[in-house]
Amino acid sequence: MSPSIRQQKNPHMTSASATDQMLSAFKAALARGSRGDVNASAARLLEARPALGAQWRSVAAVLMHNGEIAMALAAFQHFVEAAGNSPAARLEQGILYARAGRLVEASQILGAITGSSDPIGLTFARATVALDLGDFVQASELLEDVVLRRPSAGTAWLSLATIGALAAPDRRRALFDAVAHVSSSGVTDKVAWQYAVGRVLAEQGDVDKAFEAFTTGANLRRTVLPYDHAADRENARQAAAEMVQEVAAPTDGGMVPILVAGLPRSGTTLVEQILASHSAVAGGGEVNVLRLVAQDRRELAPLAPADRSRAMTDLYRHLLVERFGSDGRIIDKSLNLSRFIGLAATMSADIPIVWVRRDPLDCAWSCFRSHFVVGAEWSLTLPDMARHFRLEDQLHHHWLTKLGGRILQVQYEALVDDPAYWTRTILSHCGLADERDPYQPHLKHRAVTTSSVAQVRRPINRDGIGGAGPYRKHLEPFARHYF
Repeated sequence: MSPSIRQQKNPHMTSASATDQMLSAFKAALARGSRGDVNASAARLLEARPALGAQWRSVAAVLMHNGEIAMALAAFQHFVEAAGNSPAARLEQGILYARAGRLVEASQILGAITGSSDPIGLTFARATVALDLGDFVQASELLEDVVLRRPSAGTAWLSLATIGALAAPDRRRALFDAVAHVSSSGVTDKVAWQYAVGRVLAEQGDVDKAFEAFTTGANLRRTVLPYDHAADRENARQAAAEMVQEVAAPTDGGMVPILVAGLPRSGTTLVEQILASHSAVAGGGEVNVLRLVAQDRRELAPLAPADRSRAMTDLYRHLLVERFGSDGRIIDKSLNLSRFIGLAATMSADIPIVWVRRDPLDCAWSCFRSHFVVGAEWSLTLPDMARHFRLEDQLHHHWLTKLGGRILQVQYEALVDDPAYWTRTILSHCGLADERDPYQPHLKHRAVTTSSVAQVRRPINRDGIGGAGPYRKHLEPFARHYF
């Protein structure tokens, strides 16, 4: 029986004309750029459940972009049913669940798939979920299977390098021997393989060749991800002007999020892990939903200031709860959070902000050797990185001047030197009771999807301090433009 015939028997099925009207309303809302109207139109489609076939996938993609995770997953389930529950559709579904932070469910969906036409893609998806969940043993086994069957899989090589699974001489040789296969791959795999090589060479202490590998990977990535410093500078300028002259009201007893700001690789994930180890915290991560609040702010402009702040706060909470549930406080440590501090401060007077700083040279080296999945195009050349760091320094100074005590400054080096003091200080600043677990954050079992996935599962240590030392001569272009 075809999917279309099955759906025609659906009691919720609507007429063709009604379906056309709902789809037209959905597309018109998209064209207007009205997130609220798009979501309302999608909700009507989900309630009616018309036979949209593959179009459900597109609806789900729009809802994911809008932060409406529950509706996105429901829409994609309709696509899976329309596709006859095919292995290919369920593979896509598992990946979508992983993107939504539903990693346990993603693992279950992917683990139940049989007869896939893309067994390597399925294995890599399962490995990525296992990696994010902290199951490095299973992740290593699955990734080894991927590179054995497809040596050109640069992304799999990089994942292995990230968790230190290429330390053995035979595994290093296999990585280097894969160059012939990778040379005919696409840019994504070429870039990831170069970063994997760089990591392995750095672990061996081969400073010059490690830096060369990272530079080659960065140069390749720049071909598809250019950096526009003028646009970055203008965005920072607008961010500094974001805070309006209206007094943000205290939250009304609802969930108060916690903001953790700072450059990538500055220690923000460690602070997040400390906070997430607290019993009153539900979780957190790079959720990137304040952009949606900023987008809706334009539509809320006609409201009175107090009503506008309340509406934005409610939306922000809703989007965080969509991702993490409502059982506790949520940490937002999104990339470029510095660009949304003013918006957050306008919404509520009691959202705590922790801003993490790190030695700029160590931070620059750590960023340069990191393969960021999205964004961070400024990290691909040392002069561009210096320019971006200076913009972030300016925003840091600006918000300290404006917000004063609402921001807790945490120096990464001080945190690792005296974790007990700084853990207690961070908890107090965020209004959290003193508990034992945040003092041993490496024991907290939770999903971590950043490049710090391995580091945060180790006890707090000084390994990252002074890491730039051996590369100082190579980092001179950064120093010349930054200091």
